[in-house]
Amino acid sequence: MDESRLVVVGLSHKTSPIEHREQAAVAPDRVPDVLDGIRRDDLIAGAVVLSTCNRVEIYASCPAPQSFGDGVWAGTYNKGQRPCPGAVRDRGPGRHADYDSYPAACENRLKSYFIERCPGAADELYVKRGHAAVRHLFRTASGLESLVVGEHQILGQVKTAYQKSCQSSHCDKLLNQLFQRALAVGKIVRAQTSIAQGITSCGGAAVALVEKILGQAGQAKVMLIGAGKMAETAAEHLLSQKTVSFIVSNRNYEKAKEIAARFNGAAMGLEEGMHMIQNMDVVIASTSCPHYLVTAERLSEIIKIRNGRGLVLIDLGVPRNIDPQVQKISGVHLYNVDSLESVVQEAIAKRQTSVDSAVLIVEEHIGDFLQMFGRRAMAAAAA
Repeated sequence: MDESRLVVVGLSHKTSPIEHREQAAVAPDRVPDVLDGIRRDDLIAGAVVLSTCNRVEIYASCPAPQSFGDGVWAGTYNKGQRPCPGAVRDRGPGRHADYDSYPAACENRLKSYFIERCPGAADELYVKRGHAAVRHLFRTASGLESLVVGEHQILGQVKTAYQKSCQSSHCDKLLNQLFQRALAVGKIVRAQTSIAQGITSCGGAAVALVEKILGQAGQAKVMLIGAGKMAETAAEHLLSQKTVSFIVSNRNYEKAKEIAARFNGAAMGLEEGMHMIQNMDVVIASTSCPHYLVTAERLSEIIKIRNGRGLVLIDLGVPRNIDPQVQKISGVHLYNVDSLESVVQEAIAKRQTSVDSAVLIVEEHIGDFLQMFGRRAMAAAAA
């Protein structure tokens, strides 16, 4: 395997604060346009965008050396219509001299995407090539790189990112093989270890944080803003809390009603939910809305009629759903996805053996994948 062909550039909860990750985040409906921009010429053979609450990453592959043969423009691959700026024809068989500059150019383009959207994140970017990029994706799909180690949602997010790339014709052969194997490894890790037991989602960690904050406070009223996967996992964990009643509030009332019915909660529309915040003890927000749903101005008015009762807000959205300025309001306690660290560390400690087993499985499959790809590459070269 030519290690320089594969590169991933990204930001994660390990390297970058939420203030920067939300600037680089890519909404689902924007992914095709972002991929079009990254592959605006044939410098990059394929690309996949993975954007979650924990990370924003772009996986990319450079053109294969075989694309540099006689009469082929250096840099054309897959699309094959437009040569890269400055590309020249290879004058003979074998690897073109200009090929070695492509990985660096590919890496710089991916870095530029992030820096243009968030200049402050330049020093927070990580870059992984070849073996390191394979390892990173396998670990990510297995839940080992998540804030909540072992989380199950990431496997579906990796699959969705891969499918979006395929559907928009941006996934080349290398990335296709890589992501298919990563998804398989993620399933194997969960089947052969107990890494996915206990708290395995940000929604579950948020509920655990609520328990720590409220303690034995008696009956608590909780509102979930949003009706996606994160709200669903939070509702599932809330169901086990006998001293908690909850409401699901969402712009799409039918989706809110569906989750509420499954987990014995109540449902209401988004605007009605905003008014009901005045009666809540805890609000957990997890929507994909690109702007603040709960503003400081709105919350200031709500706090005035709460007669001194405190309010806990947990914002799991990336971009954030709650204006960070609300933490200046007396009686308001705001937490975001990066605030879950203490709860997460307790959960990891309880299943460290499973984490260790998962790491060994991932490493074994990395070796298998690289050997398999190497054999295929050699067979193609000999053909």
